[in-house]
Amino acid sequence: MRARFVGREQEMAALTGLLSRLDARSGPVVALVLGAPGAGKTRLLTELRSQLDLAEQVWLRGFELEAGIPLATSRPLLQRLRDVPQLGGTVSALAFGPGDDAGVVNEVRIFEAVHRARSAVGPMLVVVDDLHWADELSTSLLHYTVRAAHDARQPLAVVAASRPARRARALRESFAELLEAGFTELTLEPLTEEAGTRMAQDLAPHLGAEAAVGVWRRSGGSPFWLTLLASGQDVEHDVDRVVAERLDQTGPDGAAVVALLAVIGHPVAVEDVACALGWPDDRVDRAVSVLEQVGLVAPGRAGLDVTHDLIRAAAGRTAGDAQARRLHREWGRCVEHEAGDDETALLEALDHLRAGGADVTPLAVRLAGSRRRRLLGRPGLELLLAVAEEADTDEGDRLAAELGGMASELGAHDVALRIWSQRPTLGRPDDEVARAALRAAAAATALSLGAEARQHLDRARTHAGDDPVLTTEVLAQEAVLQRYGDGDPETSRATAARALATIRPHLVPAGEGDRVVQAATRRAWLQAALAATEGALTSDDPQQMLTLADELAAAAAGVDDRVEVQALTEGAMALRFLGRNTDAEVRLRHAWDLCHRRLLPESTLQVGTTLARVLLSLGRLAEAAELVRECRAVGRRVSAVTPMRAFGVTLAWSLEASTGRWRTAVDGLRAAAREEDNPHFRLQAHLERATTVSRLDPDGGGAEVRECVAAALDDAVTAGCRRCLSETLLRCAQGLARVGSLADARELVARTSVNAADEYLRFWAAWTGATIQLAAGDLAAAGTLQDVVDRGQRQGLRLE
Repeated sequence: MRARFVGREQEMAALTGLLSRLDARSGPVVALVLGAPGAGKTRLLTELRSQLDLAEQVWLRGFELEAGIPLATSRPLLQRLRDVPQLGGTVSALAFGPGDDAGVVNEVRIFEAVHRARSAVGPMLVVVDDLHWADELSTSLLHYTVRAAHDARQPLAVVAASRPARRARALRESFAELLEAGFTELTLEPLTEEAGTRMAQDLAPHLGAEAAVGVWRRSGGSPFWLTLLASGQDVEHDVDRVVAERLDQTGPDGAAVVALLAVIGHPVAVEDVACALGWPDDRVDRAVSVLEQVGLVAPGRAGLDVTHDLIRAAAGRTAGDAQARRLHREWGRCVEHEAGDDETALLEALDHLRAGGADVTPLAVRLAGSRRRRLLGRPGLELLLAVAEEADTDEGDRLAAELGGMASELGAHDVALRIWSQRPTLGRPDDEVARAALRAAAAATALSLGAEARQHLDRARTHAGDDPVLTTEVLAQEAVLQRYGDGDPETSRATAARALATIRPHLVPAGEGDRVVQAATRRAWLQAALAATEGALTSDDPQQMLTLADELAAAAAGVDDRVEVQALTEGAMALRFLGRNTDAEVRLRHAWDLCHRRLLPESTLQVGTTLARVLLSLGRLAEAAELVRECRAVGRRVSAVTPMRAFGVTLAWSLEASTGRWRTAVDGLRAAAREEDNPHFRLQAHLERATTVSRLDPDGGGAEVRECVAAALDDAVTAGCRRCLSETLLRCAQGLARVGSLADARELVARTSVNAADEYLRFWAAWTGATIQLAAGDLAAAGTLQDVVDRGQRQGLRLE
């Protein structure tokens, strides 16, 4: 029994009008439909479907019982996109597994794969019903996809229906600002008397005008209650009573099907209902037929489901606890059997099995140890932690160990610290105690708890004994603590060098020895090499930095994409410092291609901004500007999903200064310095502003230059990086010389120490010296400046 569509004509016109603007050049449009339970949101979306002829439509729906299952809501979209030629295979491998991906699978990589595959499809409509029940990861995917379509001006329409809730508010705040006229918000008010009366008489033609008005009044203008009240006689406004009465008409089979659907919490295929209940298909079909007649169940594109969330909740209350536990167990077993390597489906199975009282510890251990475990998110971590607390001692201990690693990957360092610091030590082998202490130290360092981190490191050192792998890991972690916790980069570099010296004699050539031993040794070497590479950078030793980066890139190739990209980038930086700017470009192009092939958006930002800086030096401003635009677009959509620092905070403004709008560039650099918390990166904004003002306004900008110089020097000292301090001293001295502060400029140069191998800093030293000569009226500056030009040409510093 279905009434004509009445009472929402204005809302329907607004939606169809918004969707009519969708074309190949429009960019995205988004509509948000808000309404209380029973207000007719689903009814409006169903009618919308009948009025659209758009070829590509994907319909999603959030379900309360799946709100903690990552990507559950977006599964139909992922399933559609994995069929896209060439690009769909990556979506499938990342979202559903197992794939041959190198490194950890995370949400941003999946989001970027979805963006690329969806872009290839062309204009698409994505409808999300019950957004308030959507899982967090699917909501983040929605934000990411719309932002990406906006930046690329791609046609995408999203219509989301929700109760007034936090997720709806977040969507409205984000998209209203981003899309402006491309965003529409609709609120479904109660049906008017005229519309409600017409609907009641459509549903129950026997009702007279007065009786129909009575039904409308008792419904409060809610389409849901109108539907129920118009189909019954003297039915009280109580959904539990309505459901109970209708279940009485269906017999025990109908009640069992409704109870199962309530327990599952989302639509399912008839054959899956048969599987869970252990019935033949024809028995399920008979029960469903009766349930359809009384309006409790309806088939849909996604499968069989109850007709409304309010009915689902009432049916759940009607089923007894014992029946609910049994149904949870049966459904959980069915899901686990069909899940394969799909971690999100396995998490759903675990949730149901646990609700049914089954032992889920082995499944929890499997999930916690998966290389795709990051996809489970914080909700999945919390669920697995609860399982660990309920498990027997041995299994629970094994699960907790896996969850400590999972917590660190998710950035839940507080959870990781709690797990590793509370791990029992009595009766455990020394190596286990040492590794637990190491991981606790790493978590404490990430939380800036230096004293606690050192305590855990001391315990790890005590239990490491003469084990070279553990000793190396202790030293590598200590180097990190010294650099970031103590602010002592020189001691950190020395500690990292000891770590490398400890592990190098134990490296085994590929194909020899025990593989597990080789893996542990290589892991320790990677940690030591990463620390040593950063130490070489901050200590201004570009040759060692290049050597270590080459080794890192070779070791990580095909094993860990992120480490390989990081090593390629750091190697390119070393080449730049060694005066080989064009070689740096070649290496960065390789890293850029790797980021695109392997879908590494966060790494793309690091590589792209470094490459853009090299291109800027090479004088290829248009290419650099295009890279900056792409990196900005990636950064906007990634930062909307996960907190991250921005790379290249000054680069766009350097380009602005080089293309003539230098006062805009100065304002941008001033703002960048205000917004940046890290002194290591903030000093670049001060330096670029001092350089720009001293070059282009030397007569009027003296005060601003001196202000920038003071701020940059303070940040350079705080950052504790020898190389950055040397560059800061030289560039600040040049700026001061240009505005006439010669004595201060000479004093800064006298404090500078430049490594003879660092050709880039030697270039700056020569340029600064020539600038001081010129400011002092020394005619020999002409010859010195020619030497600077020759140096710059040899290094590929064409813009300089």
